[in-house]
Order: sequence, then structure tokens, then C-alpha cells
Amino acid sequence: MSLNADRADKLIEFMSRIGYRFERIELLDQALTHSSVKEDQAFEGVDNERLEFFGDAVLGFIVTKHLMRSFRNLGEGALTEKRKDVVRNDRLETIGQRMDIIGHMSRGRSIANNAQPPKGMASGALEALIAAIFIDGGECEAGAFIRRFVLE
Repeated sequence: MSLNADRADKLIEFMSRIGYRFERIELLDQALTHSSVKEDQAFEGVDNERLEFFGDAVLGFIVTKHLMRSFRNLGEGALTEKRKDVVRNDRLETIGQRMDIIGHMSRGRSIANNAQPPKGMASGALEALIAAIFIDGGECEAGAFIRRFVLE
């Protein structure tokens, strides 16, 4: 898959913003491609929905691992509540908005010009980004990203 120069520049700028350099830039492109692009006839790539699904699991796993290490005396119920607080969609949405994830996404014409993007778009893209980092760089890199942006 080849990216046009404008898209590649946007992805390179985003990598600088998040502090992670992808070996496989196509994973970042996929993570930042909203499903609305399917509506556009020229689109021939893959959107971020499958990565979003995987990223949700990666995020839960890494946050759980962090909580187990950080709170050795807490029971299952308290750990579950803490994890739930960390991975709440509205919290992830705020984190995604702070990193301007939507501003770096490919979106279909139906939503590209909306002043207000669909609710959950930034949190879904953040989860897809976590999966892309995990696939590209492994658990260590995904964990570092999650510690820097989610567990800050």
C-alpha cells in the first residue's frame, strides 16, 4: 500500500506527537482510518474497526497488569473498579482529543466536514492506535504508550 505525500507527512507528524515511530506506517494509517471512508468510492484500504476491537483488549490487559503490580493488596472488586475508571470511554475520548487524533484521521466525506465528530470516534481511534503499536512494536512499546498517555 502506498500513501500519498500529504497523508505520509500527516502520519509522520503524528508519530512525532505521540513519541513512537512505526516500522510499518500502514498500521498507523489503518488505525487512523475511520469506517466512514468506505462510503467514498475511491477508498480501497482497510478501516480501523478490527484494530479498535484488538486495542480494547490490549488496553485492558496492560492496565490490569499495571494495577496488579501497583496495588498488590487490593482485591478483585477494587481492582476491577480501578480498571473501569482508567478505561472509561469518555476518559479515552478526552485523551484522544488532547492528542488531536481526529485531526490526523482519514474520514469519509459524510463526517469529514462536521464541526462535531461522532461521539466515541477519538476513543475508538485511540484503541486502534494502541493495537497498531502493539502489532508494530510489541507489548513493551504498547505499554510505554499506555503509561505515557492513559496512566499518566
